[in-house]
Amino acid sequence: MTTAGRRPGAVQVPRARVRDGTAAPPEPVALDAGMRTGRRRWTIGMAAVMAVVVGLLGLAARDAKRGERLPLRPAPAFDLERLDQPGARLQLADHRGRPLLINFWASWCPACREEMPELQAVAQKFGGRLDVIGVNMWDSRADAVALLTELGVTYPTGIDPDGGVVRDYGVSQVPSTMFVTADGRLAARANGKPSPVELQEMLSTYLALTQPAPGPAS
Repeated sequence: MTTAGRRPGAVQVPRARVRDGTAAPPEPVALDAGMRTGRRRWTIGMAAVMAVVVGLLGLAARDAKRGERLPLRPAPAFDLERLDQPGARLQLADHRGRPLLINFWASWCPACREEMPELQAVAQKFGGRLDVIGVNMWDSRADAVALLTELGVTYPTGIDPDGGVVRDYGVSQVPSTMFVTADGRLAARANGKPSPVELQEMLSTYLALTQPAPGPAS
């Protein structure tokens, strides 16, 4: 018999019994063999689905960190005001002839704060073989300048106040890093913060830059 408000197939929870004026626990509900089998199959099925979802998320996270190769095309030109040198400009054309990393960041982004000193180390390590620049996005000038000063970042950094460069480069999250070849073509993108080892692998894969040999011991 179907009662009002009860969906077909739903198991009704029995009401508590009253014993000597106090509420007693409800009678246990006995599940028949069919119900037990159905619940077991549902549990196994859900476990399998969750395993697949977790696996796909893991692959997505791994691929995001390792970078995404892009069809080679000219990197969109830009001309931004520099944060680190008031009155100066940051232009893509000034970096043609050397491989280039463009890091999109914001002062309120914890991963950016962690990544920027690592990019500073990369810029110093590769010297004239690689240019590193930053593009500040979705941020206030004062907060951005304060973070550059706090972290001791010296590579050129511009501010994208209207988000035009962010749109041109298809940036959808922060931080994001673009890999541009020496002849000015956009080669790859890293969404999120790669580890130093992963970043070195991407420099080798996308820009043919290997780890510099250590200098002579002094």
